[in-house]
Amino acid sequence: MLELTLANVERHWAGISQQFRVEYQRWITVYSTLLETSGGILKQFEGRRRLPENCCYLLLSKAVNHSLSMYTLANRGLLIDAAFSGRNALETLLLLQVCTLDPSEKLFERWANGERFQPIWVRRKLENLSEVRVRGIIVSCPKPDDTYSFAYKWLSEITHANVGSTSYSMRPKGEHGYEVIVGGDIRDAQVMINALFAVVGSTLLFTGILCASVFSLEWAEENKEKLSRLQKEIDTISKSYMSKGT
Repeated sequence: MLELTLANVERHWAGISQQFRVEYQRWITVYSTLLETSGGILKQFEGRRRLPENCCYLLLSKAVNHSLSMYTLANRGLLIDAAFSGRNALETLLLLQVCTLDPSEKLFERWANGERFQPIWVRRKLENLSEVRVRGIIVSCPKPDDTYSFAYKWLSEITHANVGSTSYSMRPKGEHGYEVIVGGDIRDAQVMINALFAVVGSTLLFTGILCASVFSLEWAEENKEKLSRLQKEIDTISKSYMSKGT
């Protein structure tokens, strides 16, 4: 086990970060573009006076911050905590989706007044949607399946303090032993890291496009090709890792 001094841990992180930049350069490039894109969407809501746009600005910026935490922690091999930040991002983005897809815009008002919506209620609400018309924009089948529930369950299994979660904090050593990971590592974690960036990246992009389409259609139309390319890049990288079996 790593000798736990702050100086040693920081040197350890520097080494992991260097390895991460080599192994996951494609995800880093896509995430960089996604971050810039999210910034462009947020600028469309900055300074708006109407409540839905203000709520959208707050929730989307919160989700972006969670994604930054996820990226920073993964870059240091602190993958359980990266998954926790990823789950927070997913939870925030799904809440933003369900509020945006409410034609009455009452859910934004209820949220702004302090009401809390249980994550399971949000996911089931989204799973039951097929076609919604909001501010003249028709959204067809945003996610009419259990994709989000599956992803949320997976992230929860990693982050909760149950015995199953320990499989993400240790690895086999020799024939009968195990090594407990302290301080972070990314060895043998390709599946987890790829899935984490794929789930959070695609959900962040989809939610951003949804919000822009409903509340800033002109910007969404102007950037349609760029947004489409970014989604294809996320899909391509995800599939490339799956085809490698990693």
